[in-house]
Amino acid sequence: MSKIGLVYGEDRKNNIKTSLSYIKDDIITALKGKDTILIKPNLVVPSRPLACTHKDAILGLLEFLKENNLIENKKIIIAEGSAYNTEDGFKNMNYYDILKIFPNIQFLDLNKTDYIKIKIYDRNLNLFEIKCAKIMEKKFNPNIFYISICPAKTHDTVLVTLSIKNIIVGSLLDDKPLIHQSYKAINLTLAKIYKEHISPDLSIIDAYEAMEGNGPVDGIPIKMNISISSIDPIYADALMSYLMGVEPFKVGYLYHLGIREDFLNKIEVLGEVNFIKYKRNLKLHKDYLSQLNWS
Repeated sequence: MSKIGLVYGEDRKNNIKTSLSYIKDDIITALKGKDTILIKPNLVVPSRPLACTHKDAILGLLEFLKENNLIENKKIIIAEGSAYNTEDGFKNMNYYDILKIFPNIQFLDLNKTDYIKIKIYDRNLNLFEIKCAKIMEKKFNPNIFYISICPAKTHDTVLVTLSIKNIIVGSLLDDKPLIHQSYKAINLTLAKIYKEHISPDLSIIDAYEAMEGNGPVDGIPIKMNISISSIDPIYADALMSYLMGVEPFKVGYLYHLGIREDFLNKIEVLGEVNFIKYKRNLKLHKDYLSQLNWS
């Protein structure tokens, strides 16, 4: 059973901290042997705060780690490769204010780092190469503990974008738009990269204020007041998709990663155990029916 911490509350930062507390033992075990913690937020469009990871979500994570003595003697990196200007994202979302409380944190623009090449699918399902930040490739970095922390959003190609898509797409470099091929191809690509190269060790999804409609940038806010945390990214994303009103087995990349109709039988929700009452039916992207053609 995959354990997932779920919290409903009126304070974003406290929601994050509490959801993490429910899976503290899982996190402690997963952190063993790691000397670096890399936090990957979502800063896809720095001028659109709703599309980005809120500073308070990151503070909730860092406070949890500090209060549980999980960052002693560890390097902490906040790393992102924005589709626009990563530095503008760090500034616009006030991330540098975090240094007042956690002065030893390093900020890293993935778009300016060393890269490797990985293979993804084109619209005809032929493989071609694309650049990926080397620091995000797990085989090269066994001592890094990867955390994906992101908002819950609808999407214009894959129905929903959550912790898995956040860490994968942000790790691709200057040709990252090339991942957006056909509906079938992008879902296969996300699953392929997850299995072979990039995946979070811890997923945190902040749906205090989610995005519905024409996400991942031009949607509108919807208050959900929940936070989800798990060391199982696939089931974390599946549960959040479900709570957004999207059956996760209809999300192509989650299906390719093993999610089926019985996914609720594979999870143990800690905290808000009666989580079904928080299920909403978010307005999806205007092209959502076409997106279902991934199969």
